[in-house]
Amino acid sequence: MSGSVIRRIFAGKIRPIGERLLRAAVVGLLVAVPVLSATDSADSLPADFPVEMGHFFTQTGIGLGTGCSIRNDPRPGNRIEAFWDEYQRLGGVESFGYPISTVFLGSDLSKHQLTQRALLRWNRLTARLEIADLFEILHDAGLDGDLETMGVPRPEVSGVESDPDELPQVRLGWLQNQVLRDFYFKNPKS
Repeated sequence: MSGSVIRRIFAGKIRPIGERLLRAAVVGLLVAVPVLSATDSADSLPADFPVEMGHFFTQTGIGLGTGCSIRNDPRPGNRIEAFWDEYQRLGGVESFGYPISTVFLGSDLSKHQLTQRALLRWNRLTARLEIADLFEILHDAGLDGDLETMGVPRPEVSGVESDPDELPQVRLGWLQNQVLRDFYFKNPKS
């Protein structure tokens, strides 16, 4: 995706550093570029290690001790945005892979961090980490055509697109199916 496409998605709502990180995230997720591992020159360093309020991973760095961390973020008023605690609770590396970005501010003004398998978003209302729907973000930005040229099919039409207020109820209705409900609420660690 070109820089102009990424700029159309967020229309200047994120800082330039966030734009660069999002561009890397989109390319990494959609094209599935192999992630580089640490080089032989960094053999003396541990692959990952604890840091204050989190953990640092070199597995997705380019060697020489580079990589990304996942950390809890203390906030004013004794609140903590517990990215690291939530990442572990939801299955950690086994569920999401290693982090491949630092935390960045998305267009919805929520903090995001990209891992090998998911775009994670901190939900300030629930004080929980959740998986952000990257394809919904790209759809809302009007990029279905761009995605289609990369082999990603357009979203299915469910018949309620004309009334977006009905869509959440339709999707929640799917949870009436016991098989879907059990899968949806299954803990990824089990």
